[in-house]
Amino acid sequence: MADVFNTTTTLDGFLRDFVSEGVIDAVPKFAYLQENIPFEEDAGRKYLMPVLLTEEHGFTYSKPNNGAFTLEESVAAEMKEGQLEPSQIVLKTTIDYETAFRSASGGKRAFMDGVGQVVVNMKKAHAKRLEIDLLGYGRTGIGAVNAATSAVTTLVVSDATYSPGIWSGMKGCVIQIISADFDADEDTSEVIASFAPSTKTVTVTNAQTLDAGDLLFYKGQVTSGASDAEVYHSMVGLDTMAKTTSGSLFNISTTTYADVWQGTEKTTTGQPTMAKIMNGVSDVVNKGCLEDLTLICSPRAFEVLNTDLAALRRLDGSYRLSKAESGAEKLSFFGQNGKLDVVPHLLCKWGDMFLFPPKRLKRVGATKATLKHPATGDLIRQATTTAGLELRLYSSEAIIPERLSWI
Repeated sequence: MADVFNTTTTLDGFLRDFVSEGVIDAVPKFAYLQENIPFEEDAGRKYLMPVLLTEEHGFTYSKPNNGAFTLEESVAAEMKEGQLEPSQIVLKTTIDYETAFRSASGGKRAFMDGVGQVVVNMKKAHAKRLEIDLLGYGRTGIGAVNAATSAVTTLVVSDATYSPGIWSGMKGCVIQIISADFDADEDTSEVIASFAPSTKTVTVTNAQTLDAGDLLFYKGQVTSGASDAEVYHSMVGLDTMAKTTSGSLFNISTTTYADVWQGTEKTTTGQPTMAKIMNGVSDVVNKGCLEDLTLICSPRAFEVLNTDLAALRRLDGSYRLSKAESGAEKLSFFGQNGKLDVVPHLLCKWGDMFLFPPKRLKRVGATKATLKHPATGDLIRQATTTAGLELRLYSSEAIIPERLSWI
């Protein structure tokens, strides 16, 4: 008779599960704008900001010995009131009683309180959505369809509008698809079944017939409307600031005051280089920006720029040859403006770069992401018809520049 081995099956009653130290977090860091632009709480109905748009022009010139010469008429400087109302984001999550009570009473074998871990997950998910809105993709889309489709469930995101960070962890997410002109809905509620990063392919549950350039949004970010009647539910972010060349933004005409209140969009082709970036810096310098700037780019573009280090590179006391050989978290240069920091951002699309003076941007609103209700306390409540708890994470904020032409 052959040996009968003890196995994990026969010894199952003696074996215990091994729990790792904490939850392995597969979600990367991405909230650069939230970490580097301070939030100002403003409880009012609107955030109001006086903006100086023109200078005083009542000057008179005179040659020597010209007596009591006549003065030119005064021309007053023009100031307008920039206005901003914050956009709201609410994340609702539910957890059943059994999970909440069992995890809370697990003792040493419970490595983390179940509800506490749910809150951590909520905060990370909310921070990602908020960061995407701050970048401006809540109004321009989290991606665009690469080519026309005919009754297929696979959609390929175009290279220029693709960001692996945006699509990471998107299984089960509900999206909407809108025509490139925002006139019509292609699909108002579509569930993502899977995502393949290597091919930039989004697989959805229902077959789609789409045109190249159709835009992908998180459900509820935009309501389509013909003849520019669409409604945006997300804030004006960096992408929209840079691209708006007509109409009004923050209650100020971008046409009338184009020199100071119109974004500075620049289009280039080919691989990014520091020469192209510095050429873009010169555009905002020509509009009066003589202060430190930050350039956000995709990690893909950052790696290209990392090989383009040249004489413009700024080396401070923290520089070590060994560190430079293995890369850097950001690149710093001296240029016409002063210091320029080039920072990789996991949610930035491959075709985008955002240049801005960080000291001239403000995040304002009623509250940062919170589980606290100002009147009733925690935003944790009993589910009304099921045996569980409902948690709500709420934020009300937006971003506004002091000088739009420097974006």
